[in-house]
Amino acid sequence: MFNEGVAAALLKNSELEGGKPSFNEVVAVALCKKVISVAGKENRINYTKLLKLVYLIERQMYESFREFITNDDFVSMPYGPVPSTLCNLIRGEIYNDSILEYWKENFTTDGYDLVDKKVENEKKLNNKQNLVADKTLLFFKDYNWRELVDILHEICPEYKETAGSIPITVEDIHNSVSSLTAEDIARKIESA
Repeated sequence: MFNEGVAAALLKNSELEGGKPSFNEVVAVALCKKVISVAGKENRINYTKLLKLVYLIERQMYESFREFITNDDFVSMPYGPVPSTLCNLIRGEIYNDSILEYWKENFTTDGYDLVDKKVENEKKLNNKQNLVADKTLLFFKDYNWRELVDILHEICPEYKETAGSIPITVEDIHNSVSSLTAEDIARKIESA
């Protein structure tokens, strides 16, 4: 069901690290700042909510354009699917000093919130990325983190229940977004 041409298109125009697009921390920071500005309050957002919204944006970007914004890896965790590197950055569990330093220049955690330390953002998302982020945030921004957990469990067939962490592959996402219609998603959200 997975088209190898899709995988080749994902690699096109990307920096490669070990045969896959590498995580782009600059774009990840820009995306998180956008999510906080639209769905957060007073330069902060519950970080589970942020992770769910970023996952939905990345998933929609793949569904629309067959590419990702941040080139993060994705995993199933007990509270649903999340972007893995972003989750590790929030927890301070990343072992790349330059990425972690750049992250800490922009964000801090306060309890369960991610706080934007520098509201201005030198890096902007491109038009395509902004379009997908705006569309996704318009629909999902008012849900709280618990509601988003329930929604993602319902609308993301690529998610696998786990007590730990299970990788979600591009193929998993591809097969999931290719099999759902907008009506399917609306029905699943209403039942969540």
